[in-house]
Amino acid sequence: MKLQDAEKLAKNLMDGFGLSSIPLKFSNKIRKLGGCAFAKREGKWIPIYIELSKHVVLLNCKKTIKNILLHEIAHIIAGRVHYHDEIWKECAKYVGANPSYATRNVRMAEGRWKGVCTACGKVYQRYRKTKSINDVFLCRCKKGKFKFKEIK
Repeated sequence: MKLQDAEKLAKNLMDGFGLSSIPLKFSNKIRKLGGCAFAKREGKWIPIYIELSKHVVLLNCKKTIKNILLHEIAHIIAGRVHYHDEIWKECAKYVGANPSYATRNVRMAEGRWKGVCTACGKVYQRYRKTKSINDVFLCRCKKGKFKFKEIK
């Protein structure tokens, strides 16, 4: 999806829930789909923006981006203290978001370093070079090991 299309979609959705005063920001975060931020003003928590990852927007379809936006709108409506509790779930249903939406359905940017388990074939990714990037890691399956290799 194009960024301009995501911006229009967000504006239409936020207007529909009376949130037109809350701006949309695009972030450069690679592993985070979206988010919303609150600030304390005059002793009260108020929403200050909703954000979407540019990387996620560019890799996914309108349906996926819409669900991410509705997820964040549910956070705004539920309030800062209701992370993913029952109140937030009710708000998610109210706005039309899937409260059990799994991130595995979202296409993510590929990491620069990849490791593949020798036993189960699970692929691990890293986006940054860390001090331990050359170490040997044990897979969650507890049977295989892997090492990260840089993908060019």
